Amino acid sequence: MLEALYTNTYVFPVAIKDIANDICVGFVSNIHKARSLRRAKNSTNAKAEKRIIAVLAKKNGENVYGELVYLSSIRGVYEKNEALLEKMDDSVMMRFMEILTRPD
Repeated sequence: MLEALYTNTYVFPVAIKDIANDICVGFVSNIHKARSLRRAKNSTNAKAEKRIIAVLAKKNGENVYGELVYLSSIRGVYEKNEALLEKMDDSVMMRFMEILTRPD
């Protein structure tokens, strides 16, 4: 994930880059509407680059995440993160913990 991706024509507040497939999608506005599809190798001028380790979803108006969409294999990042666990409903928390504690 890129924060403030600078291009010749626009500064995208948020962009997601997939190096393996050489794509980068730039998002605009506060609703994060996808606006640009470009090559990842040409999308390097950004304020910050972060790795996506999990994607959680929640319904509008809900206080907790009710769906686990994606979870990376970087287990150490999640250990003892009580604040994150408190933001998940019971079913998502159980699935999350099941994946994290599964033997390799």
